[in-house]
Amino acid sequence: MKLIKRYNQYLFPLLIVLFIASTVSSYFLIKKTLQNELDSILLRSKSRIEKYVNNNQSLPLISSFDEQKTIFKKIATPLKEIKLTTGTQLIDEQNKEHISRKLVFSVNVKNETYEVTITEPLEGTKHLTRLIVKITLVTILVIFLLLIILNRQVLSKIWQPFYNSLTVIKSFKVNTDNKLVFPPSNINEFNLMNNHFKTAAENASRDFKNLKEFSENASHEIQTPLAVIHSKLDLLVQQESLTEKQSELIQTIYSSVNKLSKIQQSLLLLTKIDNRQFTGNNEIALDTELNNKIDQFHELWQSRSIQYKVNHEKTVIRFNKELFEILLNNLFSNATRHNLQNGHIDIKLEQGILEISNTGALKPIDPDRIFRRFYKGAPGSDNNGLGLSIIKEICDVSEGEIDYRFQNGLHIFRLTFSNIG
Repeated sequence: MKLIKRYNQYLFPLLIVLFIASTVSSYFLIKKTLQNELDSILLRSKSRIEKYVNNNQSLPLISSFDEQKTIFKKIATPLKEIKLTTGTQLIDEQNKEHISRKLVFSVNVKNETYEVTITEPLEGTKHLTRLIVKITLVTILVIFLLLIILNRQVLSKIWQPFYNSLTVIKSFKVNTDNKLVFPPSNINEFNLMNNHFKTAAENASRDFKNLKEFSENASHEIQTPLAVIHSKLDLLVQQESLTEKQSELIQTIYSSVNKLSKIQQSLLLLTKIDNRQFTGNNEIALDTELNNKIDQFHELWQSRSIQYKVNHEKTVIRFNKELFEILLNNLFSNATRHNLQNGHIDIKLEQGILEISNTGALKPIDPDRIFRRFYKGAPGSDNNGLGLSIIKEICDVSEGEIDYRFQNGLHIFRLTFSNIG
């Protein structure tokens, strides 16, 4: 999930709650303010009536056309305090009861006490309240939408240098000399991140280069001593005075030297592949090459009673011929070496996809580690754990893909070619 989306997940609910709270509070606040204003009007009317009574010692005449209604009623004793209440009032023009605000107080006229009731309808206030609430609602909604749009645009612009840096990092490869060049940013945190990324990339490239040089030098330096040991063992085996025990020991050493020699050759091959020393692609008839390779392994399969089935269609690919020979040889060798006595191998080629399936161990190999160097699916295995890693390296440099799965008791390697002729 993107950071902006996560941020909006927290922001939007908060804005919605704020929007609802603002709308409700605005409604009651406006309503209360208008009611207080109406109460002020009633109190001013009270003051005018009291002033008129004091000056004229008579009750004022009230206009019948005014929505504010005033009623005078003679009472025995004066009211102790004024009363402001909400009630109903009949509007004659509409012949309808409306909620009104009522003020009740008493005045003394020529030693007679009158109860004065002034009512002012709240209808106009209600309409005004609704109008103001609608205006407020629309204003808040517009602000809400503008905030979302602005927030999205601003965040996208602010985080753009971050995504630019990720694009640069994504294109970085440790086995190249290209240095990371990040776009400039005026945000200190992003500059700090870029500097750390650059330092980490430089360290990784330097360590990779040192390790690569060490591997190359070690592989080459081991080659000469291995050749000397191998030749001396050949001379030693030819000695007639060797006992049976000595012959067994020499044979064990001979076997170990051969294994070490194969590892050294595989490492040299991996180094050459990493260094892109195999250049140039050729058109290869994949079906023809499969038939040739099957002919080479036919006798070996017969000796182990391994049955095989081939189903392929005519396919031409563009591939480095030398690398393809190594690739195909390793695939067939892997399917043979790890097979069972009286097992079987299925070879299928269609639409530029080659699948080689073989019987073997009744449990899958770890798919996350199978293509790692020196990984052995079975402990104590005689193989050096480099064959499948060589296949993976060849696919990587040739824009091909290989994957492994275990299905119905079969170990299946699926090779996809991208450069189909």
